[in-house]
Amino acid sequence: FFAQTTQFSQLEGVLKKLTVALPNEPEGWYDLARLEVLLGNRDDSIKDLQTSLNLSDQRLKTNPSARNIRDAARSEPGFNSIRGTPEFQKLVPP
Repeated sequence: FFAQTTQFSQLEGVLKKLTVALPNEPEGWYDLARLEVLLGNRDDSIKDLQTSLNLSDQRLKTNPSARNIRDAARSEPGFNSIRGTPEFQKLVPP
């Protein structure tokens, strides 16, 4: 609802609560990282994307058919504004 109505500050609060409630689920961290790019919080976005990628990598070791967050980040338009930064390229090589 908050995304559809562009209430991004409220969405950020919900996603932060989600990552506290489900800290081992990479999707919440991934969604938060995408939103933080939109909000201009590049450093927070990189940090949360790193968390998401680490959790995704761990999950893939035990569940190879799970969604690969690193692959998703390679084509996610929400990361376009930081895609060329060294920090992003280190996390998600082209």
